[in-house]
Parts: sequence; structure tokens; C-alpha cells
Amino acid sequence: MTVVWHSDAVAERDQFASWREAVCQHVYAMTPERENWRGFRGKILARRFGGLDVIELECEGHLVARRGEDIARTTSDTYYIYCQLADSAWFSQSGREFVTGPGDIVIADPNVPFLTRTLGNFNFRIWRMPRRMLDPLRVNNDQLVMTYLRRDEPVGSVLSSYLGTLATQTGRMDEITEECIADNVSRSVGVALGIPPETPGHGREALRSAKFVRVLRYIDCHLAEP
Repeated sequence: MTVVWHSDAVAERDQFASWREAVCQHVYAMTPERENWRGFRGKILARRFGGLDVIELECEGHLVARRGEDIARTTSDTYYIYCQLADSAWFSQSGREFVTGPGDIVIADPNVPFLTRTLGNFNFRIWRMPRRMLDPLRVNNDQLVMTYLRRDEPVGSVLSSYLGTLATQTGRMDEITEECIADNVSRSVGVALGIPPETPGHGREALRSAKFVRVLRYIDCHLAEP
């Protein structure tokens, strides 16, 4: 299912307030700050890939805060992989600051307060990954620290290219294939976080499980045939 939100469909006086509601619905609860709450330009494209949410956002620059009260209102059961598509953005979390550029990636836990803003426009893609996909790959349950991967670093370059290609293929594969690829995405993110790759046996088990599900679906669809 694809969801599209565009500020052009909203009265000018309500555009920024409507934008906040749309972001809270499709991404997570947040507190936007802007001097002028009228005449705001923005758009959101949300869709699914396997067990992942893929959300593209483009809008005018402003300050975005994910505060403690926002987290308490809507605690997220996902991690997110933020992919900078154009322009740049500033991030601040737990005393750490950095600025992303096109092709850069940020891996973060939205249940940890942070700030982000841009002097230009926001133009990025978020992959929302269920915590159950990444947590089993983590060596401990410590808080996930916001991780910045530069586009000119080997791991950042590979992951950025991989996710960029997958974003162009949403809706073009069968469900089982998407689920297998989404599983590989979680492993790639784990490697980017410094988590040791799993043994080959886990990959074979995932393939067997995918084939088993495919067999069950075939039986279900053809059960009435003699």
C-alpha cells in the first residue's frame, strides 16, 4: 500500500499543522518548531517493503524535536535508517552532533530524544525496521547510540547504494522475496553497527523457512484441486 501526502491539498493556513499530523502518523510523534506556521511546503511518500516501512519526506527547513513527551505518547517498536537524499541536515543526540550530506546514513533509536534541522530543505528517506529484526543480532541490550555513516566510507557507501536500489524496487517483487531481502537488510545494518556477521547456518535456515512458507501458500491456493 502506498500513501501520499502533499501540502498542496491543504489550505495555506493549515499546512504546517497538517504536516505535523502527517509526520506523527507516518513516522513518529515529534514537536516541530517554526516561526511561521502558514504557507508550508512538504510531501510524504510511504510504502512497504517486506517487513520494512519506506518513507520519503521532502519539505521546507525547520527544527524537529523528538522529545521525552513525544516518546511517551508514541513509543516506537522500530529502529530507523535515515538516508540523506539531497541538501544537508544537522543532528544532535545525547551530547553528540554531526551534519549529514547526500548519500550519508544515520542509524538510530527513535525512543532516544534528539534534535534535527536544516537551513535548506529536508530531503531524505527513512527505512523503519522492527526492533525484532535487529535486536537478535545485537550482542547486548544497551541503548542504541545514533550512528553516522559517511557516504565516502566503505560500509556507508555499500549500505547507501543497497538501500537506494531497493527503494526503486518496492512493489515489484513477490512477498517472500521482499521478506528475504528485508532480512538481509537487517543483517547489513547489523554489520554497519559493528555486530559480527552470523554464521552461514543462519542464512541456510532463513532460506529453508522461506521455501517452507512458499510451499504452504501453494498448498493453500490449490487445495481444492483433485
